[in-house]
Amino acid sequence: MANFDRLAEQGKPIFLRHNQEAILRRLGLYALDGKIPLRYCGEDYAVDCVSGDVTGPGGLPAGPAETLTIFDMLCHTELPLVLSGEWRTTNTLPGCGQSSPDDVVLNSPRIRRFEANLPALRQACEALGGKPFPVGDVACVLPIFDWFPAVFQFWCGDDEFPSSARFLWDRSALRYLHYETLYYIMGHVLSRLDSLLQKS
Repeated sequence: MANFDRLAEQGKPIFLRHNQEAILRRLGLYALDGKIPLRYCGEDYAVDCVSGDVTGPGGLPAGPAETLTIFDMLCHTELPLVLSGEWRTTNTLPGCGQSSPDDVVLNSPRIRRFEANLPALRQACEALGGKPFPVGDVACVLPIFDWFPAVFQFWCGDDEFPSSARFLWDRSALRYLHYETLYYIMGHVLSRLDSLLQKS
Protein backbone atom coordinates (compact mmCIF):
# COMPACT_ATOMS: atom_id res chain seq x y z
CA MET A 1 0.00 0.00 0.00
CA ALA A 2 1.38 3.42 -0.96
CA ASN A 3 2.30 5.76 1.88
CA PHE A 4 -0.44 8.22 0.87
CA ASP A 5 -3.06 5.46 1.01
CA ARG A 6 -1.70 4.35 4.40
CA LEU A 7 -2.09 7.87 5.78
CA ALA A 8 -5.71 7.95 4.61
CA GLU A 9 -6.37 4.61 6.31
CA GLN A 10 -4.81 5.91 9.52
CA GLY A 11 -7.27 8.79 9.46
CA LYS A 12 -10.24 6.49 9.99
CA PRO A 13 -9.56 5.48 13.61
CA ILE A 14 -8.68 9.10 14.40
CA PHE A 15 -12.05 10.22 13.10
CA LEU A 16 -13.85 7.42 14.93
CA ARG A 17 -12.25 8.44 18.25
CA HIS A 18 -13.69 11.93 17.94
CA ASN A 19 -17.05 13.00 19.31
CA GLN A 20 -19.11 12.91 16.14
CA GLU A 21 -21.99 14.84 17.67
CA ALA A 22 -19.57 17.66 18.49
CA ILE A 23 -18.24 17.62 14.91
CA LEU A 24 -21.79 17.84 13.55
CA ARG A 25 -22.70 20.75 15.82
CA ARG A 26 -19.48 22.64 15.12
CA LEU A 27 -19.85 22.51 11.33
CA GLY A 28 -23.63 22.50 11.01
CA LEU A 29 -23.70 18.97 9.58
CA TYR A 30 -26.03 16.03 10.24
CA ALA A 31 -25.95 12.26 10.06
CA LEU A 32 -28.31 10.39 7.74
CA ASP A 33 -28.56 6.58 7.64
CA GLY A 34 -25.29 6.25 9.54
CA LYS A 35 -23.35 8.61 7.28
CA ILE A 36 -22.35 12.26 7.37
CA PRO A 37 -23.06 13.84 3.97
CA LEU A 38 -21.05 16.88 2.92
CA ARG A 39 -19.97 18.70 -0.21
CA TYR A 40 -16.32 19.08 -1.16
CA CYS A 41 -15.31 21.16 -4.18
CA GLY A 42 -18.81 21.03 -5.62
CA GLU A 43 -19.34 17.27 -5.31
CA ASP A 44 -21.15 15.03 -2.83
CA TYR A 45 -19.16 12.98 -0.31
CA ALA A 46 -20.13 10.97 2.76
CA VAL A 47 -18.28 9.69 5.83
CA ASP A 48 -19.48 6.43 7.38
CA CYS A 49 -20.03 6.98 11.10
CA VAL A 50 -19.12 3.35 11.97
CA SER A 51 -16.31 2.37 9.58
CA GLY A 52 -14.87 5.80 8.82
CA ASP A 53 -14.96 5.03 5.09
CA VAL A 54 -15.23 8.11 2.87
CA THR A 55 -17.12 7.87 -0.40
CA GLY A 56 -17.26 10.43 -3.17
CA PRO A 57 -19.27 11.06 -6.32
CA GLY A 58 -21.35 8.07 -7.36
CA GLY A 59 -20.72 6.38 -4.02
CA LEU A 60 -17.20 5.35 -5.07
CA PRO A 61 -14.34 5.32 -2.53
CA ALA A 62 -12.77 8.75 -2.19
CA GLY A 63 -9.12 9.13 -3.12
CA PRO A 64 -6.50 9.44 -0.37
CA ALA A 65 -6.03 13.22 -0.76
CA GLU A 66 -9.78 13.81 -0.61
CA THR A 67 -10.08 11.51 2.41
CA LEU A 68 -7.23 13.22 4.26
CA THR A 69 -8.68 16.66 3.51
CA ILE A 70 -12.11 15.72 4.81
CA PHE A 71 -10.73 14.10 7.98
CA ASP A 72 -8.50 17.12 8.60
CA MET A 73 -11.44 19.50 8.34
CA LEU A 74 -13.61 17.34 10.61
CA CYS A 75 -10.97 16.53 13.23
CA HIS A 76 -8.24 19.19 13.12
CA THR A 77 -9.68 21.27 15.94
CA GLU A 78 -12.64 21.65 18.26
CA LEU A 79 -12.60 25.43 17.86
CA PRO A 80 -15.76 26.97 16.39
CA LEU A 81 -15.14 27.92 12.77
CA VAL A 82 -15.02 31.71 12.56
CA LEU A 83 -13.67 33.24 9.33
CA SER A 84 -11.89 36.58 9.38
CA GLY A 85 -12.91 37.75 5.91
CA GLU A 86 -9.26 38.64 5.13
CA TRP A 87 -7.66 36.82 2.19
CA ARG A 88 -4.02 35.68 2.30
CA THR A 89 -1.76 33.73 -0.05
CA THR A 90 -0.79 30.29 1.22
CA ASN A 91 2.69 31.22 2.40
CA THR A 92 1.61 34.43 4.16
CA LEU A 93 -0.90 32.72 6.43
CA PRO A 94 -0.11 33.28 10.12
CA GLY A 95 1.95 30.40 11.45
CA CYS A 96 2.85 28.75 8.13
CA GLY A 97 6.59 29.31 8.70
CA GLN A 98 7.49 29.40 5.00
CA SER A 99 10.17 31.72 3.65
CA SER A 100 8.68 32.03 0.15
CA PRO A 101 5.95 34.71 0.15
CA ASP A 102 3.89 33.20 -2.65
CA ASP A 103 2.81 29.92 -4.24
CA VAL A 104 1.98 30.88 -7.82
CA VAL A 105 1.55 27.95 -10.22
CA LEU A 106 3.46 28.85 -13.40
CA ASN A 107 3.13 27.71 -16.97
CA SER A 108 2.35 24.01 -16.53
CA PRO A 109 0.49 22.17 -19.35
CA ARG A 110 -2.68 22.52 -17.27
CA ILE A 111 -2.17 26.29 -16.88
CA ARG A 112 -1.57 26.63 -20.63
CA ARG A 113 -4.86 24.82 -21.28
CA PHE A 114 -6.61 27.29 -18.98
CA GLU A 115 -5.20 30.22 -20.93
CA ALA A 116 -6.23 28.71 -24.26
CA ASN A 117 -9.92 28.60 -23.27
CA LEU A 118 -10.87 31.30 -20.77
CA PRO A 119 -14.65 31.02 -21.39
CA ALA A 120 -14.54 27.29 -20.56
CA LEU A 121 -12.43 28.04 -17.47
CA ARG A 122 -15.06 30.53 -16.27
CA GLN A 123 -17.77 27.93 -16.85
CA ALA A 124 -15.74 25.34 -14.92
CA CYS A 125 -15.42 27.76 -12.00
CA GLU A 126 -19.19 28.28 -12.04
CA ALA A 127 -19.73 24.50 -12.14
CA LEU A 128 -17.76 24.24 -8.87
CA GLY A 129 -20.06 26.83 -7.32
CA GLY A 130 -17.63 29.71 -7.81
CA LYS A 131 -18.70 33.32 -7.42
CA PRO A 132 -16.83 36.14 -9.21
CA PHE A 133 -13.76 37.65 -7.51
CA PRO A 134 -12.52 41.03 -8.75
CA VAL A 135 -8.78 40.36 -9.25
CA GLY A 136 -7.59 38.09 -12.06
CA ASP A 137 -8.36 37.37 -15.71
CA VAL A 138 -10.52 34.56 -14.34
CA ALA A 139 -11.09 34.60 -10.59
CA CYS A 140 -13.72 33.24 -8.24
CA VAL A 141 -14.52 32.43 -4.64
CA LEU A 142 -14.97 28.65 -4.44
CA PRO A 143 -16.86 26.76 -1.71
CA ILE A 144 -14.21 24.18 -0.80
CA PHE A 145 -16.68 23.06 1.85
CA ASP A 146 -20.03 24.81 2.24
CA TRP A 147 -18.61 26.61 5.28
CA PHE A 148 -15.02 27.13 4.07
CA PRO A 149 -14.21 29.12 0.89
CA ALA A 150 -11.01 29.80 -1.03
CA VAL A 151 -10.19 32.11 -3.93
CA PHE A 152 -8.86 30.83 -7.26
CA GLN A 153 -7.11 33.40 -9.45
CA PHE A 154 -5.81 32.96 -13.00
CA TRP A 155 -3.78 35.41 -15.10
CA CYS A 156 -2.94 35.13 -18.78
CA GLY A 157 0.71 35.49 -19.75
CA ASP A 158 2.30 38.33 -21.71
CA ASP A 159 5.74 39.27 -23.04
CA GLU A 160 7.11 39.68 -19.52
CA PHE A 161 5.27 37.14 -17.38
CA PRO A 162 4.01 33.58 -17.98
CA SER A 163 0.42 32.55 -17.36
CA SER A 164 -0.15 31.70 -13.72
CA ALA A 165 -2.66 30.65 -11.08
CA ARG A 166 -2.84 31.34 -7.36
CA PHE A 167 -5.05 30.53 -4.38
CA LEU A 168 -6.07 32.77 -1.49
CA TRP A 169 -7.30 31.55 1.89
CA ASP A 170 -9.05 33.11 4.83
CA ARG A 171 -6.47 34.42 7.29
CA SER A 172 -7.67 31.87 9.86
CA ALA A 173 -7.31 28.83 7.55
CA LEU A 174 -4.50 27.13 9.49
CA ARG A 175 -6.66 27.01 12.61
CA TYR A 176 -8.84 24.47 10.80
CA LEU A 177 -6.51 22.70 8.33
CA HIS A 178 -2.86 21.69 8.19
CA TYR A 179 -0.60 23.56 5.78
CA GLU A 180 -0.10 20.39 3.70
CA THR A 181 -3.85 19.97 3.37
CA LEU A 182 -4.10 23.30 1.55
CA TYR A 183 -1.92 21.78 -1.18
CA TYR A 184 -4.19 18.72 -1.41
CA ILE A 185 -7.09 21.12 -1.95
CA MET A 186 -5.23 23.18 -4.55
CA GLY A 187 -4.31 20.07 -6.52
CA HIS A 188 -7.89 18.80 -6.36
CA VAL A 189 -9.37 22.10 -7.52
CA LEU A 190 -6.92 22.41 -10.42
CA SER A 191 -7.64 18.83 -11.45
CA ARG A 192 -11.42 19.39 -11.28
CA LEU A 193 -11.21 22.60 -13.30
CA ASP A 194 -9.01 20.95 -15.91
CA SER A 195 -11.34 17.96 -16.19
CA LEU A 196 -14.39 20.18 -16.61
CA LEU A 197 -12.60 22.38 -19.15
CA GLN A 198 -11.60 19.39 -21.28
CA LYS A 199 -15.20 18.14 -21.28
CA SER A 200 -16.56 21.48 -22.52
